[in-house]
Amino acid sequence: MEINWQSLRDLRSDYVRSKGFLKDYWTPQLLKDYHQTLGQRISWKWQAVLTLIQDQGFMKDEEKLSLLDLGCGTGVAALSFVDAFPNLQFDSIHLWDRSPKAREFAKLQLKDKTSETKIECSLPKSSNICLVSHVLTEMDDQQLSDFMEQVTKSDHIFWVDAGTSFVSKRLIQIRQKLLSMGYEVKAPCNHQNQCGMLAEGNEDHWCHFFAEPPQEAHQSAFWRDFAKQLKVDLRSLPVSFLVMSRRSEKTKSDDSRVIGRVREYKGFCKALLCNESGVSEQDIQKRDDKKVFKKLCKGGFCMSHEGSCKS
Repeated sequence: MEINWQSLRDLRSDYVRSKGFLKDYWTPQLLKDYHQTLGQRISWKWQAVLTLIQDQGFMKDEEKLSLLDLGCGTGVAALSFVDAFPNLQFDSIHLWDRSPKAREFAKLQLKDKTSETKIECSLPKSSNICLVSHVLTEMDDQQLSDFMEQVTKSDHIFWVDAGTSFVSKRLIQIRQKLLSMGYEVKAPCNHQNQCGMLAEGNEDHWCHFFAEPPQEAHQSAFWRDFAKQLKVDLRSLPVSFLVMSRRSEKTKSDDSRVIGRVREYKGFCKALLCNESGVSEQDIQKRDDKKVFKKLCKGGFCMSHEGSCKS
């Protein structure tokens, strides 16, 4: 396929460097190119997050649901969600983006996937589920505040964003706000307390994880060209995310969540762990559980562990 790599390089550079408002950058060609490249890379992040949610047994209802993809871009989030939960029945899917071109492009993608579901390019008065994807570098504080007014009209919020320090810190602020409004955290946290990253001494850390790209990313000539053209390491998919619900029961867990990646040494590894007690760096001994140790050092997405990983 013909890809305008320079346009994608410019877009990615603007997104990475931005900490505020970005102009409406979409063109018909850029939408197509983005959807096949950077959009697919974001979909891999969504797949990792949604697989975690499936493993936790969340979102198994089969009632008629309304879904809002807020800041939809090319529709990657909604497409990933529909794929992840084929048993869910959607009464309507709403797509909203400041760009009319993006809304229409996303609508075409969703029509191919959900031909029997009503798809609208509008903002609903409320929704069961709100999806938000990679928007936190595109808004200043006031714009984000206005954006949150729409987000909080939903019962369940799935937010997937870049795995940078700046984005993570903003997402932590959003988590605090939603907790104060009666929402409960489903992931990545195993607790409902204040985020441990806010504690003194954790200023240099941020809440991020690494999703696994599919095998095709390592075997395809197209993806090798993508990595070369955009100088992207396909082995690394850093992501910050948040899943919160207004209606679920509170859950309590003694498990610790591994933040980022562990650092392996001879006979032990060091991991930044998050649990109800806070965030702290812990040594995990190989002799305590060789199988778990190997799994931790191999890496994985948003791993949690009990026993020797309790802080």
